[in-house]
Amino acid sequence: MLHENVDYTPYEGFELQGYPIMTISRGKIIAKDNKFIGEKGYGQFLKRKKIDFFNVK
Repeated sequence: MLHENVDYTPYEGFELQGYPIMTISRGKIIAKDNKFIGEKGYGQFLKRKKIDFFNVK
């Protein structure tokens, strides 16, 4: 279960063994026992620079 406000995730299609039992964000539990228990609006947008894939060193 992913809680993201975007139409893309880098995890799409990944097959893993095991299952997460808890998600912690900035020291607070935001998901536990397959339920979202965080606060709406707690997430933060982190602006990143665009990557020039042809000139990565």
